[in-house]
Amino acid sequence: MRLFVFIGIVLGAIALSIWRQISRAKMSLDSVVKAYNIGDYQTALQNTESLRVGSTKTAEYCFMRGAMLHQLGWLEEAETSLREGLPMQRDPRSRSLVLNTLGQVLMDQGRFAEAVKTFDYAIGAWTDRGAPHSEIAQAWLHQGIELPAALNRARVALEIDRASRAPNKIHNSRIAEAGSILAWAVAVVAGDAAEVESLLTEAIPLGADQSKSVQAHIHYYAGLAYSALKEKEKSVKNFRAAVEVDPYGRYGRFARIELERV
Repeated sequence: MRLFVFIGIVLGAIALSIWRQISRAKMSLDSVVKAYNIGDYQTALQNTESLRVGSTKTAEYCFMRGAMLHQLGWLEEAETSLREGLPMQRDPRSRSLVLNTLGQVLMDQGRFAEAVKTFDYAIGAWTDRGAPHSEIAQAWLHQGIELPAALNRARVALEIDRASRAPNKIHNSRIAEAGSILAWAVAVVAGDAAEVESLLTEAIPLGADQSKSVQAHIHYYAGLAYSALKEKEKSVKNFRAAVEVDPYGRYGRFARIELERV
């Protein structure tokens, strides 16, 4: 009888220890996400250190650290962190998220061919998520190549994300991001101002309650779309909105560069 009591105490202690570890990990991740959502990428980067287990790097640590470094424009460090954590990712969807972010880092470095391959890997790991298709469209649009295919990829991305069964806020974010990139593709390839307006009329409100990065993403691509249509006033308005909402992030930085060209 005493043995059973002892075993029960040990198992209870183990369960309590595991619960505490899970609770700490969740609190740590929440602190990173909270800072990220408001565009405080420096704090988010600092908070990623709490995702380590002692001195051991975890998959979550490598991914979140790489993502924050990417937002801050530290591309070489971001690539290193993302590649380091990639083999630790066991879940295909988590692996796809890492691959998608890594592809963005490569694209920001001008390594477009490598980026497209990486986005293709991301698609293979998570087939019902449209973002990697949108990213491939971007890579081609930035280079001015494969333009009809780029438009098709952007359409496919939005179709996939419309059909997704993600939670409502995530669903809205996906549609908003995919729609804004499609608007740019439509403007560049087809020059259809009416479709651009329709897409952005949907995307901008859907993104209004999302993270600062998502809001800036939508305004940045709206700015590119209007720029392609030669609508300078609307283009400048959206680039300024991207800078204002996310001055320290990736899209705010890109929008600032576009404003300098006007």
